[in-house]
Amino acid sequence: MTMAPTDAERLLALLREPCCPICILARRAAREYLETRLLRLSTGASQGPKALYEQDPPMVSGAVLCSRHWHKLVALEARHPEVPRLSEAMLETLLETADDPRICLACGVQQSTTRRYLEVLARLPAETVGLALRQGQGFICLKHLAALPASPLKGWLLERVHALTLDLPRFQERYARWHSTEFGPEAELDPPGRALAALAGED
Repeated sequence: MTMAPTDAERLLALLREPCCPICILARRAAREYLETRLLRLSTGASQGPKALYEQDPPMVSGAVLCSRHWHKLVALEARHPEVPRLSEAMLETLLETADDPRICLACGVQQSTTRRYLEVLARLPAETVGLALRQGQGFICLKHLAALPASPLKGWLLERVHALTLDLPRFQERYARWHSTEFGPEAELDPPGRALAALAGED
C-alpha cells in the first residue's frame, strides 16, 4: 500500500519545479475545494453559479466566493456537464458551516493552507531545503519570504529569487511551460505576466 506524501514531502517535491511551492499547494487546495465541496456535493438545483453571479454579483462575490474563484468555478462547471449545478440552498449551507463567512470560502481554504505550509517550511532543516533548491528550479515568493523569520535559510531563498531575476526571459519560459501543465485550462484565466507575479507572490 502506497503511503500518501507528507506535507514536507509535497513542499520539497515542488521546490524542484519552477514555482513557489507554498503558492501552488494553497492554490491546489482551493481548486480541490471548488471541485469537491462545491461541485461534487451539489444537489442538482436548476440554477448554476454563472446564473447566480449574473443576478447578484455583489452578493455572490462578497459572501460566497470572490470574483476570481467564482469565475474559476464557472469554468470548472463547464468542464463537468455530468455534475449537478449549484443551488442557493447549497450556498446557504456553505455559509452556515464556514469558519468565517465574511471572506471568500475558497480564499479561506487557500489562506489556511498557506499558513500550514509556512509552518512546515520553517521547521524543515536548512540543509534539506538547500539540497532541494540545488537539485531543482523552485523558489519561495517574496510575499511568503516576508512571513519567515530571519535565518540562513531565508537568506538562501532570497538569493534564489535574485538569481531568477537575472535571467527573466529564461525563467518566464520555464514557468509558463510548467504552469500550463500544472493548471491546464485554468491557466488561461491568469493574467499576462504571471511569472513575475509568481515571484512577487500574487497567487
